[in-house]
Amino acid sequence: MERLEVTIDPLVCACTGYCVQIVPAVFDLPDDGPTVILDPHPPMDLIHELREAENLCPTQAIRVELTGEPEQES
Repeated sequence: MERLEVTIDPLVCACTGYCVQIVPAVFDLPDDGPTVILDPHPPMDLIHELREAENLCPTQAIRVELTGEPEQES
């Protein structure tokens, strides 16, 4: 079964908060930064928002990957 895996490189994060605005269920920006991941394996229905956050990240600190085996059709 495939699932999403979201990671962020805290050494590269510029703390812009774009990702938090786009997917607040997955990202948070504490007052002392950097951005943290609240849910490293969010539901698949957030894939489009997560890809948008990944693409808008000015430092490309966010990675959104599909992990696991694709589901087989019966």
